[in-house]
Amino acid sequence: MTGSGAVPDWQKIGPVRRGQAVKLDAGGSGSIVFSVFSANHKFELDTVVVKASGATPTLFPQVTLYNGINMQDARSSGASWLGGQVTFRGHIEMNNADDLTVGFAQGKAGTVLTAVIEGTNYLWR
Repeated sequence: MTGSGAVPDWQKIGPVRRGQAVKLDAGGSGSIVFSVFSANHKFELDTVVVKASGATPTLFPQVTLYNGINMQDARSSGASWLGGQVTFRGHIEMNNADDLTVGFAQGKAGTVLTAVIEGTNYLWR
């Protein structure tokens, strides 16, 4: 056997927490796309929180999560609004080919929504 003998594998780096905001367009739609840092990273998410900023809107948008390159090919999960916030819980694995898109539809135009992803960051070493 030659070489160092070490086999590359995913190593836990620590927590990941990232957030972005979007202002819904005239049709009450919008989206936020999260990506991993590089091809050598993956995220294992357990929570996605979406919150409306400012006063609680009178019309809450439909929120759908899409995990994958194309929204049409992706899987989605749903949750209900409570107090101006919606929380998705469960396991979502993201790598360099699987962006996470938070899609909004049928909301009030101009509403600013913030999405925060939380989980664990891994590095291929």
